[in-house]
Amino acid sequence: MEDIGREQYLIQQVLKKLKKCCTVAQIADALEEPEEKIDQIVKIAEKYAPECDEERILQEAMQENF
Repeated sequence: MEDIGREQYLIQQVLKKLKKCCTVAQIADALEEPEEKIDQIVKIAEKYAPECDEERILQEAMQENF
């Protein structure tokens, strides 16, 4: 359960940085996460744009072994 909370927080942070027009590389660097992981979140988030439903993004990310 703790992992889900951490991942949800990560998704929230990625979405905030996307709204500021940061690149995947910039976000990964700022959050100290692998670019691949951030890129996966961004690709999922793009499917739900412009709403960026955090819960849906988290569910899909967890299904893809995020």
